[in-house]
Amino acid sequence: MLDTEMDVYDFGRRLRRLRENLHLSQAKAAKKVGISKNSLYRYENNLQEPTLGTLKRFALCYGTTLDYLAGLDNAAVVAVHGLTPEERNLFCTFARHFIEKQEE
Repeated sequence: MLDTEMDVYDFGRRLRRLRENLHLSQAKAAKKVGISKNSLYRYENNLQEPTLGTLKRFALCYGTTLDYLAGLDNAAVVAVHGLTPEERNLFCTFARHFIEKQEE
């Protein structure tokens, strides 16, 4: 990865945006991930780095990948873990329709 790309990457900001996109307070997000609100504050402000186990829980909670959290991939991913096959089909249909509308 180029140095300029690393300068742009901000783990805390990325983590905060994922939480805010789900309309979760720090307290609710921390509870879902299984950490304290203070720990989440420190992660979002780049004062502390989470363990791999905590990163995995963030990825599951926020529906993204470890690569996205780590700045190795800039495409946020919407995970469909736990959805029924019918729900997955509905989601994929919606996503395709949304993308097609953006390309018009």
